[in-house]
Amino acid sequence: MPSEPLANGSLICPHCRAFNTTGTVVCRSCGVNLPALQAAQSRMQEIRQDVAAAHSAQLEEHTSEIVTQALQQGREQFRTQLRIALAVTFVLGILIAGGLVWYADQRQQRTVRLGNEYAQATACLNSGDYQCARKMFNAVLIEEPGYPGALSGLTNARYELASQFTQAGQWEQAVTELDAILRVEPADIRTLELLRMTYDRWYDDALARGDLLTALSVDGQRKARFPDATPTSTS
Repeated sequence: MPSEPLANGSLICPHCRAFNTTGTVVCRSCGVNLPALQAAQSRMQEIRQDVAAAHSAQLEEHTSEIVTQALQQGREQFRTQLRIALAVTFVLGILIAGGLVWYADQRQQRTVRLGNEYAQATACLNSGDYQCARKMFNAVLIEEPGYPGALSGLTNARYELASQFTQAGQWEQAVTELDAILRVEPADIRTLELLRMTYDRWYDDALARGDLLTALSVDGQRKARFPDATPTSTS
């Protein structure tokens, strides 16, 4: 540190702390050259300040470089993540679009196929092939329960098929078809009338063949279904 002046004009030697009079060049205690020492100390102070300033500038520059690198890395990471996100979004968009196209195509194919099956069932019904009509209408309803006209077509096919079975004396098959209709439409008058007639003819047929056990069984079934039914007697 420089020589410290006192109030009386004396100087304190910065080296040995001895008191020296004003204007002293060589310390009377340690013999150091006071002006030279003061100049050297001043220069050292300047050097320290320069070094500190340079170090501070270097530290600031280094810190700035670190911050710049961090920002650059952050931007690069953000760009990379953004590119990945855009790529994933693009791929997902393609997959979703492809899935929608596939789904629409499947729906269209299903609509066409059900339409063809319904048309085939209707053709079978109109041509009198009631077993084919029953099969095709039933297939349509299994896949699309609310398909327009399919339930009505199936009912008609079953009714006509039951009529054929009754005419052919295939009583159980006729009852099976009629019961299938009544499970869906319990109050269908046309079906109930054919079922009653089928039981009557079945009963008469059993009596005519002398099959009393079958006649009694059929009569029991008939009365269970139609309580007002009376047995048909044969002479």
